[in-house]
Amino acid sequence: MRHKLLWILFALTMGAQAASPDSATQPPQPLMPAAEQPQAAHMVAELLTRYHYKALPLDDAMSDKIFSQYLKMLDGGKYIFVQSDIDQLQAARTRLDDAIITENLSLPFAMFNLYTRRVVERFTYARSLLKEGFDFRQKESIQFDRNKAPWPKSEQEMRELWRMRVKNDWLRLKLAGKDDKSIVEILDKRYENFLRRAGRTKSEDAFQIFMNAYAMAVEPHTNYMGSRAAEEFEISLFFGEH
Repeated sequence: MRHKLLWILFALTMGAQAASPDSATQPPQPLMPAAEQPQAAHMVAELLTRYHYKALPLDDAMSDKIFSQYLKMLDGGKYIFVQSDIDQLQAARTRLDDAIITENLSLPFAMFNLYTRRVVERFTYARSLLKEGFDFRQKESIQFDRNKAPWPKSEQEMRELWRMRVKNDWLRLKLAGKDDKSIVEILDKRYENFLRRAGRTKSEDAFQIFMNAYAMAVEPHTNYMGSRAAEEFEISLFFGEH
C-alpha cells in the first residue's frame, strides 16, 4: 500500500512538472502537511465514524465520496483541471481513506498542489489575453453553469474556454461604460489578485478543504472547522453579542 501511495504521489508531481508554463509567473511552493494535521485528520475520522449521527465507516466507498467532494470543492466549475488531470487523479479515488488512517496526507496535498499550479497557469493565460483584445463582431456564446459539464479534453480546449471567459468579463465592463484601457487595467488587477491568493495559500487552507470534503461526504450539512476558522467564528459570536 505504501509503495502504491508513493507511486501515485510521484505521478502527480511529474504531471505537474510536465505542464507547459505560459509566462514568467512562478507557481507557489508545494504545500506539505503541518506536523499535527495527520493526527488531527485521524481524530476527526474517529469522531465521524463513531459519534456522528450518520456515522459511516472510513473505507474505499467513503474514499470515493471524499474524492468526488474534494474535486467538486476544488474545481466544481470545471475551469481548472483538464481531463488528463482527472484521469491522473483517479488513482487516488480509493486511497484517501488510507491517507487518513495511516496519517499520511501526502496524497490529498499533492492533489491540492496540482490544483494550485493549474490555477496559476489559468490566470496567467487570462492576463496574457488582455494584450490582444477581442473582436465582438463574431457571434459566440459561453456556458455559464459548468457543474455538469465535462472537464475540457485538452489544453487547447481549456484555453478556448478561458478565452471566452475573459471575453465575457471584458464585455460586461464594456457594457458598463468602461473604455478599453480601463477594462485592461481592471481585469489585469482582478486576475493578478487571484494569482496572489494562490500564492498565499497555506497548509491550513489545504487541510481545511480536504477535511471539509470528508465531513460533507458523510453528510452535506457537516463541516470541519479548523483552528483559524474556529477562532474567527468565536470572534464573530463575541461581537455579535455586543
